[in-house]
Amino acid sequence: MANISQFVEFLADIEPAESTRDEISRAHQKVRKYLREHPTFGVRHRYTFLSGSQARNTAIRPRRRDGVVEKPDADIIVVTNHDFACEPANVIHELRTVLGQEFTIDPKPHSRSVGIIVGGVEIDVVIVIAPPSAWITKDSDSLTLEDLRNQRLFLPDSEEKAWVETNPAKQIWWSTETNRMSEGVFKPLVKMMKWWRRENSDKLQGRHPKGFVLECIVAECISASAVSHEEHIFRLMDNILKRYATDIAMDCVPFIADSGVPTNSVTQRVSFDEFESFYRLVGRQIEFVRKAIAAGDSVEGLRLWRQVFGAAFPPSEAQREISTAATLVAEASRTGITRAVAPSGVVSVGTVNSLTTVVKPHSFYGE
Repeated sequence: MANISQFVEFLADIEPAESTRDEISRAHQKVRKYLREHPTFGVRHRYTFLSGSQARNTAIRPRRRDGVVEKPDADIIVVTNHDFACEPANVIHELRTVLGQEFTIDPKPHSRSVGIIVGGVEIDVVIVIAPPSAWITKDSDSLTLEDLRNQRLFLPDSEEKAWVETNPAKQIWWSTETNRMSEGVFKPLVKMMKWWRRENSDKLQGRHPKGFVLECIVAECISASAVSHEEHIFRLMDNILKRYATDIAMDCVPFIADSGVPTNSVTQRVSFDEFESFYRLVGRQIEFVRKAIAAGDSVEGLRLWRQVFGAAFPPSEAQREISTAATLVAEASRTGITRAVAPSGVVSVGTVNSLTTVVKPHSFYGE
């Protein structure tokens, strides 16, 4: 099977770069400071925090399209002293007006947030409130995520014309706790599945499920007994097929609890066609995973893993050495040199002109 170093390298490759993290950090801190110190909105402001996949540490590096890297994205939650008497559309309009005084507003309409562009970062800014009966008595300067995690929070929805219960602070805590309970497996597995979905997006119908929905699916279907990356991926896909089989048979989107508000389903905005497309893709791709595991550390195994994860999945050291040797042979043949020096760990046989086989050294046998 693929060796652990391949998965370690793969996970490192799909991580956001340090420069991306720094850029996001500068951007979200700038927005939070602006809202906190704004001459009029500052009176509304109680607390802000970074949310979403950046805060949960489940983000993957930005997509590259036609050679251009897309802007990374982030989410900011703004806790304010608005109340239920305020019209959701008016609250979002007020936030949009304030942010528009300083930042470029995303022209795409958002029913629950305001999208802005800060430098090279796209940020969704979301207002939340707590009901008056449960409101925290602490001063803004002493509020913490722990305080908010234990509150009922609501965000404005301009389309539904209602305040919708949410709790992104609890989602951050849940993600950390789920990762701890899985002994550090959960977050890497989420990142791999997010990358998998991105690489296979052309095979899916619609935009969903992605992001936090995928995180919740992984949390529901992760296997506690798997012992390797390969086995975790296989068992996760197998559990997805088993867990949601009845829903698919009944033409229903499964109820997948929101970790922030368990009575809410994160699939509320996912259509059945979208979820069924995702489910069927898992069913097809699990066969590649099954065969890749059986093929082991071989050229065929690598081909199969790349069917699942794309070209970002790296070759093993043995495959790299074989590839390097083949490159040297080709280059030697092109230049007319009659003997090539094999890279360390690879033994060549015969002269270049008759070299057709690369033999692995003794330590590779018996794996």
